[in-house]
Amino acid sequence: MLGQNTFKTFFKIDIPMLKPAIISSIVLVFIDIIKELPLTLLLRPFNFHTLATRTFDYAADEMLQEAAVPAIIIILISIIAIGFINRVDKE
Repeated sequence: MLGQNTFKTFFKIDIPMLKPAIISSIVLVFIDIIKELPLTLLLRPFNFHTLATRTFDYAADEMLQEAAVPAIIIILISIIAIGFINRVDKE
């Protein structure tokens, strides 16, 4: 163990090796939570709208031009998060 105890080895060797995987998993969970619609519709408080629920409401009312704005915001957030994953993986 390189002359160190278990905790020092974990924080100095294991965590830096796992850092890209941990960051990637956090970003992927973030993306999945942003676009999770059924759970949001069931568990949201009254009169509380997320991007996904707002997009769903507009699309259900056939207001497609209004539904496009939150949908594009969700896509842009996902693209930024995926770009962040690619940047972390290159390091």
